[in-house]
Amino acid sequence: MQWGLLGVMLLGATGLFVVERPENKAVTSFGDAVWWAITTTTTVGYGDTYPVTQDGRLGAMVLMLLGIGLFSAITATITSY
Repeated sequence: MQWGLLGVMLLGATGLFVVERPENKAVTSFGDAVWWAITTTTTVGYGDTYPVTQDGRLGAMVLMLLGIGLFSAITATITSY
């Protein structure tokens, strides 16, 4: 389960980096994109980095929903034990 969460974060970071890097001044490196993906998946972001393109915003919505679902599944698994 945790590998799926890591994979979702890395795919989200890659997508943001590819889509936003030419237009978003806050995304200057892949590390910035990874930071954004981790904060978006776990806390719906801090607001320091956010997508400015329509594709980036769509990707952010998907990442938020997947993050909620995956963290819920992990919590449910731990609770069931």
